Amino acid sequence: MAAFQRFDRPYEIAGKLYALNGDDALDRFEAAKCADLFRLLREKETWQVPTLVVGVGNSAKPNVKQLADARLRYFPEFVRGLIKQNSEPSPEQLTATRRRFQTKLEIVRAMRRHRVKILAGSDAPNPNAYPGFSLHDELEFLVAAGLTPIEALRAATVSPAEFFGKLDEMGTIETGKFADLVLLDADPLADIRHTRRIRAVVVNGRLLSRETLDEMLQKAESKNAAAPKK
Repeated sequence: MAAFQRFDRPYEIAGKLYALNGDDALDRFEAAKCADLFRLLREKETWQVPTLVVGVGNSAKPNVKQLADARLRYFPEFVRGLIKQNSEPSPEQLTATRRRFQTKLEIVRAMRRHRVKILAGSDAPNPNAYPGFSLHDELEFLVAAGLTPIEALRAATVSPAEFFGKLDEMGTIETGKFADLVLLDADPLADIRHTRRIRAVVVNGRLLSRETLDEMLQKAESKNAAAPKK
């Protein structure tokens, strides 16, 4: 009979799970040994949200500081604090981070080969993970991991609707569904980075033009620049 350990405080369970998913596990990963697990995930229709952007994704990019300079100004100080955690690793840590990020890409690539269902998520705010912005980062990482651009887009649209049993209400552009969509200036199927080239957004049937979106960003920047530092 399997032995079970009792946890009196829920956060102890979270701590154990994070320990199992630590750097040592990434350093010991072997795709062949995980094949049975991936087949089981597919058989049981267990969805996976890789959140490649968290921890290693953006941290492994050469332009981490530029990303911070461009994005942090839109967020309040407490959110900035969450994003800036561990943002200046040592050269040795950065080398290990980039190696482990390649391992994470390999894991997602293997899951795709085994037809495991994948959802897009960023788990922001977290170190180098920015609310809103990092969903676009995640789509780029999913493509780097072997998903086609259309598969990455589905992971952020149709698949979440399927997961929540809401395909009759959302996930695709059809008559009678919620009028939530993004209009782009370029084809994301040609380059997934084109999801950032937003011309307009429709939310609950309300059109937000590029000019309106820019005004919203300017207001967020002004508000957070004027906020007193704590």
